[in-house]
Amino acid sequence: MDTLGWLPHDRYSIALKQDGVLLTLNAEGRYELNARKHLFLPVGVRRILSLESGSLAVLVARPKSNSLLVHSASMVAAIMFQHYAKQGLFHD
Repeated sequence: MDTLGWLPHDRYSIALKQDGVLLTLNAEGRYELNARKHLFLPVGVRRILSLESGSLAVLVARPKSNSLLVHSASMVAAIMFQHYAKQGLFHD
């Protein structure tokens, strides 16, 4: 959150995207960073991302748009696999 300059109690909104979710700082947002700058993802969003307690997530800070992308680690692994497969790096 430091990279984005987000502070405790800053409010943000959540938008579902094709391969993750986009969190955007928004004074009227429904969600709020806690005092330790931890963000909250509703259970429905976590289920869509297949994130369970202890699951790994990949956070991508986007300072120019003051936003944060959240992807499940499994989604990032799948994207990387597709990328390398297209380059022919996975062959017998």
